[in-house]
Amino acid sequence: MIGKDFMDKKTIQICFANKRLHNHRALKYLCQLVALVALASAFFPTESQAGSEGIPRLWRASLPGDKKDTVFYILAISHAGSQVEYDEYFDAVVVPAYLGSDVLHFEDGGKLPTNTQPECKKSLSSPAGIAILNQARATVGRNSVEYFRRLAKFLPAPANDEALIRSNAENFTQGLSEYSLVQVLRAQYIYLQPQSSTNDKEPVYPFQPVVERLVQLKPSIQIKSMDEPDDMARAFCSAGEKRAGIIDEYMKTYDLTRLSNDDGESLDSAAKEIDKRMRSALEDQFLHLDISESAFTCFRTHLWEQRFKDMLDGKVHFLALGAGHLFPSTGPVASCQGLLQDLHENGFMVEKVR
Repeated sequence: MIGKDFMDKKTIQICFANKRLHNHRALKYLCQLVALVALASAFFPTESQAGSEGIPRLWRASLPGDKKDTVFYILAISHAGSQVEYDEYFDAVVVPAYLGSDVLHFEDGGKLPTNTQPECKKSLSSPAGIAILNQARATVGRNSVEYFRRLAKFLPAPANDEALIRSNAENFTQGLSEYSLVQVLRAQYIYLQPQSSTNDKEPVYPFQPVVERLVQLKPSIQIKSMDEPDDMARAFCSAGEKRAGIIDEYMKTYDLTRLSNDDGESLDSAAKEIDKRMRSALEDQFLHLDISESAFTCFRTHLWEQRFKDMLDGKVHFLALGAGHLFPSTGPVASCQGLLQDLHENGFMVEKVR
C-alpha cells in the first residue's frame, strides 16, 4: 500500500502536470488515479491510517555505510506505564516494529545490587551537604531496624534477638555509599509503606509498564541493558556537590515518617500526573528536569550515544527508553540535546515512524 506521506501535494502536481506522462495514456490515467486516491485519503483515512492514531513516539535509526545494515528502533516511554502509551499507534506501529526485532534494550541500572556501587571520588564538603547526608543515613538506619525485624520473624534464635537486629541495621547503614543510600530509601519506602485498609476498590491506574508488556508479547527476544553496572552511580556522582540536593529530594519523597495510609486516590492521582507529563514530553519534545532527573538523564544519554556504533551487528535492535533521554532537556545539574539529536550529529539517519 502506498503511504499517505508519499501521496503528497508534490505527487499530485506531478501526476496532473507532467507532459511526458500525458503522452502515454495508460500511465497518465494510472498516475491521476493515484493522485485522486491521495486526495481522498486526506479526507477519508483508510483503516490502517486510522489505526495509527495517537502521538508518534517511535524513531528508526541507521548508520549510512553500515555494511551489516543494522536497524535501531527507539521508543519513548514512561517507566511506570501510562494511558497515553496504550493507544492505536502502539498497536498499529510500535508492536509490529517490536515483533520484527531481534534484541530489546531498556534501562535497568536502578535494579542492580546496591553493594556493587562505587563511592564518589570526592565526598560532600559543605556543612549543609554533610548534614543532609547524615540525616539520610539516620533515616535509612531507623527504617532498617524495622526491615531486619520483619525478616527476623522467619529466622530462628538468636537471629531474631532485638540487640542483634539493631546491630545488623547499624552495620548495614554505615556500609552504604551515598548512591546506595538513595536506592535504599526508595526500596524501604516500597517495602515498608503502610498498606491500604480503607479502600478495597481496584484503582484504574497504573497501566502496565511498556517494557513489561513488550516482553510478554515476545518472551523469546534477547534482552540487554543500556546501562553498565556502575552507570547510575557515576551519573549520581557527576552532580558533584549538588548531589546533596538529590539526596534531599529522595528524603522528601521516600521518608516513611511523612506517609499516611493510602486510600487509592493518591495512586490514581500520581498515575494521572504520569499521563500528563508523558503527553507533554511527546508533544513539546522539550523537558524541564528536576535536580535528580537532570543528573541521571543527561549523563547516561551521552554514555548510550557512544555505544551505538559498538552495536552494529546486522540485527534489529528495539530500545525502550525514558522519554527524557530522547529530547532536549534542561535542569539544575545538567542540560542536554537528547539522544535523537546526538545520533544525528554522529552520522546516523534518524526518522520518525508513522
